[in-house]
Amino acid sequence: MTHSQAGRVFPIVAALLSIPALALVLASSVSVAFAQGRMSPEEQKAQFEKHVDALSVELSLSDEQRVEVRAILEKEQEQRRDLMRQMRQGQRPGAGREGMRTRMQELNRETETALAAVLSAGQMTKYAAFVAERRQTESMGRRGARRTNPQDGN
Repeated sequence: MTHSQAGRVFPIVAALLSIPALALVLASSVSVAFAQGRMSPEEQKAQFEKHVDALSVELSLSDEQRVEVRAILEKEQEQRRDLMRQMRQGQRPGAGREGMRTRMQELNRETETALAAVLSAGQMTKYAAFVAERRQTESMGRRGARRTNPQDGN
């Protein structure tokens, strides 16, 4: 990335890392991590591939960008998985819930920064919209599942 490209992309990254956007990405990623706890490794891999395929189409990624974005998202997914595993085992990364939230925010910033080095400003904007839409869809699905779950007594 050239210096002039960085100058155009980093204001977008800064906007994406605002509190609402960060909360959006965090909530989406955490919900995926919880959902993945209920999926087999094969289902997790298939879901990840569908996510990368959808991003590739939505962002019009080149073959080179697809490889790089996939690697960035794989790294993030593995780090999230490790954090969730630690939490389930009673280990608390940092200081309890706040420490976990802080670590997830750091992970989001690292991922966004890595993606900004690969994607154009327009692609970063589309990525933010993609994540927002995905989060909304997942949130609606979780709400519906809660209403119809007989174990909840609802």
